[in-house]
Order: sequence, then structure tokens, then C-alpha cells
Amino acid sequence: MPAYPCAWHDEHSASADEQLPALPGLDLDAGLSRCGGNRAFYRGLLEKFATDFHGVADEIRTLAKDDKREDAYRLAHSLKGVGASLGANELADAASELQTTIRNREPIDRAIDAVERLLVPMLDGLARQFGKTSGDSLKGAEPAADRSSRDPLPAWVDEMRRLLTEGDIAAQQLWRQRGDELKGLLPAQAHTQIRRALENFEFDIAAAALERSVYPGAR
Repeated sequence: MPAYPCAWHDEHSASADEQLPALPGLDLDAGLSRCGGNRAFYRGLLEKFATDFHGVADEIRTLAKDDKREDAYRLAHSLKGVGASLGANELADAASELQTTIRNREPIDRAIDAVERLLVPMLDGLARQFGKTSGDSLKGAEPAADRSSRDPLPAWVDEMRRLLTEGDIAAQQLWRQRGDELKGLLPAQAHTQIRRALENFEFDIAAAALERSVYPGAR
């Protein structure tokens, strides 16, 4: 399943710095090939990866500890897909092993440690390259809250739910146009999960995350 689709390079290539970080475990040639050789767009994806996946190992640990293994599995799946797309092949393999461990309901300590040994140095290196500290991606994050304590969602969310349910690619375009409007209306973790799922063409996962956010009792 494609992740961080490179067909979107037109929005990023014009202004991005084309310098690429040389990091252990990151095959720049493979990543560039997946993006049609567009260095600026590939660099933008690496920066996005450094932000989106900061703290993901701890998030998976917490989900597994709370017996939310389906959610933990989905995060591992997302990490595997994005890692492979960017040329982080060893990381993708480790995330695949983690998926298997989660699916088999085995203890995940060794598998998640293996992922973290590869992921953390890569994220730290990317953060240095892009002039960010390791905590920057968490600034402004809000704690999860019940929908009942928040303002009503805009009417277009109903259309988003319909598109996601039907697996319509137009959901990606709608989210790209208006998704930022839901920051502050949805829990930060849910907003990130929906965005990640849409970027990976995982419409069912995005639909489930949105449903749980709108109706906290939903599964």
C-alpha cells in the first residue's frame, strides 16, 4: 500500500531546501526513486516523517499495554509503510516484525525495542537537519477530550464520513482543504491518526478514527 504518495510533489517542490540528510539506515537513492527523483519533495516527506512519528514507539507500547492491540497494529503498519516509502528499509522490516508480534498477541518488548533502536537515531538526525528539537512536534498538542466538551463539528464532516465509508479518494482532497479546521475540535491524537491514514490510503482506518472521535463510545 503506498504511503506519503509522491503524486503530491507539486505543492512542495517550489520552496523546499533540496539538501538531503545522510543518515544510517536511510537509503536516499531508494527514497528518491519512489519520489521520481524530486529531491525537494522527498526532503519535505522526511521532515513530515520526523514530526509525525515522534514518540510513536511509546504510543504503541501504551496501546499494547492497554490491550488496544488493533490500534497498536495499525500504527506499526503505518510506520512500516512510510519507512519503506522513504527508503528506511531496516526500520520497515523491524516494524513488520512488530506487526507480527502484535497480531500474535506476543510480548512486544523485544520487537518495539528493535524498532526504537532504528527509529530514534533517525528522528534525532532529521530533527537536527531541519533545525528542530525533539519536542517541537509536540508543541501545541492538546489532551484528548470528550466530544461533549467541544464545539460542534462543521457540517462538511458528514460528507467526509460518507466519502471515507465509500473509500472515495475525494476524501483526501477534502481533508487537505479543510482538515486543519478540526484542530482543537478533535483530540490531537485522533486528528493525527486520521491524517496519517488518509496519506496511506487507509480510508477504513480514517473512518474508524473519525467515528470514535465524533462518538466516543463507538468502536
